Amino acid sequence: MEAARLGHDSVWPVLFRAIKTGVFKLPAPRAASIYQLPSASFVRKEAVQSLDPKDFMHPFYLQPHRLPPAKASHVAGLLIPPLHLEQAHSDYFVNRIAPLCSQPLIELCLRIPTDVLTIGGKNRGLARRAFADLMPLEIATRESKSTSNSYQRNILSKQLPYARELLLEGLMVKEKLFDRKRLEQALTLDEKYDTSAFEHLAILRYMSTEIWLRSQLFD
Repeated sequence: MEAARLGHDSVWPVLFRAIKTGVFKLPAPRAASIYQLPSASFVRKEAVQSLDPKDFMHPFYLQPHRLPPAKASHVAGLLIPPLHLEQAHSDYFVNRIAPLCSQPLIELCLRIPTDVLTIGGKNRGLARRAFADLMPLEIATRESKSTSNSYQRNILSKQLPYARELLLEGLMVKEKLFDRKRLEQALTLDEKYDTSAFEHLAILRYMSTEIWLRSQLFD
């Protein structure tokens, strides 16, 4: 009932899937890949045509497993590690330490049954109960939240001169992975070009990629 409530679904198909994967241990459908082929407007189509989507998938997706769908999704959410470095940094920087991403703690969390995590038929149900007395009721009970669009745009706008210098004269432009004219348009943040939130995030990610490439080739 709680799973049906969480997924806004009828109890019968949920019960069928639970029996199929929980009782008979039939392989569950793999979670959709969280890796996508590059699709920003400034990425040249010719650079993408030869790519195989499987090259962008974690090996977890390519190996057969008998995990229940919810637990497979739980694992999938941990496959992409946090960025090792900030998008922009000077010659001196401090490595980020993320104690909550330590292996023993992650393994402990993965042992928690998913029905406990979604107790009450709510996404993050366990976390909501654990912190209910530490945050406003409106936050503890909300079912949706805003996006990070304005945050990403704000970060990019503050780094725009550096981003233009880094990417427009970068290795990926020289290797013809990007269309320089379209990239230049995206880096204006001009509303008439309708640069989407996805483009903002893509630019920030490619800044990290450009920094990494240069560190590998020139350090």
